[in-house]
Amino acid sequence: MYPASKAALNAITLAIMVELESTRIKVNLVSPGFTKTNLNGYEGMQSLEEGSREILRLALLGPFTRWENATIPW
Repeated sequence: MYPASKAALNAITLAIMVELESTRIKVNLVSPGFTKTNLNGYEGMQSLEEGSREILRLALLGPFTRWENATIPW
């Protein structure tokens, strides 16, 4: 169920981004990566602090750099 719900959320977010493209409203989609959480039995490769770093950067609308010149793997 998790992969299907994640794909649906990505698709909805992308649709909203396209819909609002001509406005001043910004929509960001971010993946924290494989972060240690209860959902994955704390088997992730990074801490909660590391996983939240990109989310906070985008919440503050900083320059997008994490996936620069790369295909987003979702």
